[in-house]
Amino acid sequence: MTFPVSRMVMDPERFLDDALETMARCGMGVIYERTSGGAPLRNNPSLEERDVLIQRLYKPNHKRLTEATEGELIYG
Repeated sequence: MTFPVSRMVMDPERFLDDALETMARCGMGVIYERTSGGAPLRNNPSLEERDVLIQRLYKPNHKRLTEATEGELIYG
């Protein structure tokens, strides 16, 4: 399965909840705000912008992943 955008936009392997995501403290949560060196990457998204990205990218990807996993577990 291929994610449609760079991890620099959204990382599908991060937790949505920044409180659960260790890398969020470094600005590298589900939506990257800083580079690996700590330099600013983008302006922090508003809650509305974050929700749009999550609804458009993260949730459909995880739905496909869940369906593929369940298919393998059931029919695999």
